Amino acid sequence: MKPTKKYQAAKASYNVTRAEIYGERDHCCEGCGTWQGPIACSHRIPVSKRPDLRCDKDNIDLMCHPCHELVETGKYDDLANGKAIHHYIAEIDPQYLQEKLNRRDFLAA
Repeated sequence: MKPTKKYQAAKASYNVTRAEIYGERDHCCEGCGTWQGPIACSHRIPVSKRPDLRCDKDNIDLMCHPCHELVETGKYDDLANGKAIHHYIAEIDPQYLQEKLNRRDFLAA
């Protein structure tokens, strides 16, 4: 199936945002500070939940894979920028934050 024009436009816009982020920030993980391994853009609030935040630079961190997994599981306290992530999500989408924290607590039990 061919990608829609809307999808292609969103992807092009995100690619511009991603290039800007790589140009503006150090190429290290914002969660742990490592410079080793692949460092990729990680959305604090996933695009699947909030497509309107796809290109919001405040919603995107540069992360190594292990730190990205901590974000995915809601373990923000284990990250150097965890308080900033928690605060951002609480301000922008408190319902999503509660879902993440409930899931984290469920997985820990």
